[in-house]
Amino acid sequence: MQIRFSFCVAALFAASGAWAQSAPGGPLSPSAGWAAQRAGIGPASSQAAILAKSQFFLSTLSNSAIVGKTETVLRYGVTEKLSVGLSHLRKQGTLRPNANYTLTSESVESPSLNIGIYENSIGGKGSAFYATAGRTLSDMGPVTFSGYMGIAKVSGERAPRFLVGAALPLLNNALTASAQWEGKKLSLGIVGMVGTLGKYPIRFGLVAVGDTLGTLGATTWQR
Repeated sequence: MQIRFSFCVAALFAASGAWAQSAPGGPLSPSAGWAAQRAGIGPASSQAAILAKSQFFLSTLSNSAIVGKTETVLRYGVTEKLSVGLSHLRKQGTLRPNANYTLTSESVESPSLNIGIYENSIGGKGSAFYATAGRTLSDMGPVTFSGYMGIAKVSGERAPRFLVGAALPLLNNALTASAQWEGKKLSLGIVGMVGTLGKYPIRFGLVAVGDTLGTLGATTWQR
């Protein structure tokens, strides 16, 4: 199984090169990286969203379709490439680490390549190691579309999972819509800024996991 997973990672990175060559446009910014994951929408992306250096990210997702029913994630950007954190599953009362490392930042010529670990909460439980390639496209007129694809190996499962997702800003970035397939179920979300609490921006939205609707609240702040 380790050989199979290593082969999948190598195939993903090889395919990402061809994807980059065929993808017109460029990143939203030099450090845009895994843009679709920046929205932090969904059980996996809340734990894997790319953060700026010295940035904190806090989110709470409540949905009866996820293992813990309520999943709370606190993460911190240690460097421009490395972020670490903890995730808490309420039903199980467990606290697990998560981390994301950007191997290669996104550029006009190539996608971002990322690896990391998160606590799986869809279709089972256990820590998952993942590898992804992300790309931002800006050739859709006024629309900037970002997406990613990758694989994840969840502990206790024999076969790797295929990951794919996309994010789309709406209403001049007031809202972010997303769709993510995490190997077991499709997650659809829409999140927007609803106000501030002191200096902290408050984002709130709806996230459907399979056919079950739930809520997501999130905020970020700099150290």
